[in-house]
Amino acid sequence: LQPTAVPLPALLKDSWNSSDTSARKVYTCSSTYHSPRYHSDKSGGRCPGCGTSMTTELLYADPNSSNSVNNSNLASSSGGFVKGVVTYMVMDNLEVKPMSTISAVTLLNTFNVKDVTCLVEKEVQVGFVEGVAILKVSLESRAVLTSVFLGI
Repeated sequence: LQPTAVPLPALLKDSWNSSDTSARKVYTCSSTYHSPRYHSDKSGGRCPGCGTSMTTELLYADPNSSNSVNNSNLASSSGGFVKGVVTYMVMDNLEVKPMSTISAVTLLNTFNVKDVTCLVEKEVQVGFVEGVAILKVSLESRAVLTSVFLGI
């Protein structure tokens, strides 16, 4: 066998293959309700996911640029509460705590939990509707997540 290379057409337009990143513009719709997010290189096209105009310009971050931000540097220098790859627990009153075995045992003791089978773990997706519900319930109750996601 003597295989030969077959030239493939470029998947990106010539402007994307150039080193000039200022010409690279991509647009998306402003909706966050659907997945996957669709993108277009033409402003004003219709989003196949929701039908709205794709006019929100996305920013291009050139990975080869000296101005691009390194994710590990961002996590260590941003000064925010959430750091790196750590598991966090969000309490019913929206308090955020780092999760560890010790903190879990302490939490169980704090609430005097004797039977762990009565506990409920639930993974949820938080979109716009859920965010508004969380905001509204947080002004009325301290059992925010229970009210919004379990309906209790």
